[in-house]
Amino acid sequence: MPKIEAGTVELFNTHKNCQSLFVTTDNQVFFRSPDAGAHAATLKVKTVKRVYRPEITEAQIKDIEATEAREMAEHIERTYRASFPEIAREIDLRRTRQP
Repeated sequence: MPKIEAGTVELFNTHKNCQSLFVTTDNQVFFRSPDAGAHAATLKVKTVKRVYRPEITEAQIKDIEATEAREMAEHIERTYRASFPEIAREIDLRRTRQP
């Protein structure tokens, strides 16, 4: 895991529900990955590191990342279904026909 800077620890202490932060190469700290990515795009070195609360274990990190991946997949499916309802219905019909 990336080294935790003093300012990052202060943010974790201030924001008790925050599990992770995103830090750019110029040490700007963001709560959301898209915000950090947008800022990093303006930098020469465009790296963004995710920093977790010091007390979070590796197992908890894996759980957090799995939950986020599942939520993102569900969001994409909902968006797709809303944008392409005819195709979504056809996919549902094909799924119900499979043994």
